[in-house]
Amino acid sequence: VRLADPYISDILGGLWKRAIPTLALTKLYTGKFGIIDDFTNWRINELTKMKIDFTKSAPIKEEILVDELDIGSGVPQIKQGIILTADADKGWVLENILHRTKYYPKTIIFIDDLLENIESVAKICDKLRINFYGLEYKGASLIPQPELNRESEKIRFEILENQHRWLTNFKL
Repeated sequence: VRLADPYISDILGGLWKRAIPTLALTKLYTGKFGIIDDFTNWRINELTKMKIDFTKSAPIKEEILVDELDIGSGVPQIKQGIILTADADKGWVLENILHRTKYYPKTIIFIDDLLENIESVAKICDKLRINFYGLEYKGASLIPQPELNRESEKIRFEILENQHRWLTNFKL
């Protein structure tokens, strides 16, 4: 795991230092993924290693599973200040969490790399009469995408499944 932008830690640190309520909102899959028994906990641990921890800044402290919004990619949930939609619509899951917790902020500033996610959250904010500022982050598109070979990746995942080892491109 690596950050799309090396300055994100500084930006988050500045928000946290000012005690600005901050949540993460991701379409990340939840549940078992390959040999990883709980992808949610794995991702939280990876973020923690990079000193990214939303638990103190999150205005919503409880952990909530949103079983009724499960679309087959795991159960949407909020855990440790991170809303994980399990590939469900971000606005849809955010609205559900806000209603369940009765937490309605005056303003939401939302940064995402996909315009459709920004529009989805904007629509919910409008519906709930929450001021909204959406920023489309283009930096992720500058990261070079690896060239994948279907056969090599098939072998890589077979080794991962059977031997519980991840081979880098140099070892494959």
